Amino acid sequence: MPRTNAAALRALFPQDNSERNVDHYINDASLLVTEVLGTSSLTPERLEVIERYLAAHLYVLGEQEGGVFEEKIGESTEKRGSTFTLGRGLALTRFGQLVLSWDSTGSFADMETASAKKKAQFRLA
Repeated sequence: MPRTNAAALRALFPQDNSERNVDHYINDASLLVTEVLGTSSLTPERLEVIERYLAAHLYVLGEQEGGVFEEKIGESTEKRGSTFTLGRGLALTRFGQLVLSWDSTGSFADMETASAKKKAQFRLA
């Protein structure tokens, strides 16, 4: 059962007035937080914060195409889109970076490191 909810997630995006269903981002974040941190000694409150920021990270990637990657105020320029770089993982969004900083166990950082080190090997017979 998710620790966070749609209202808490939407509060992170005050300028986004859309009524999109965000439950799938929350459910995915909940599953991952449970699998990665479910047996940790972190408080339920901290787990909710991590889950909320992870859901926001997923929301930015899924709904905002990676979010704003350039913004200029004078003579107004805003660029949206994915600045996706393979292997950046949670560091790709400010919300993912918050997940890493709130996870005092280092489990998400370890998971990112382990994932980045995986290599594929192909053999031809």
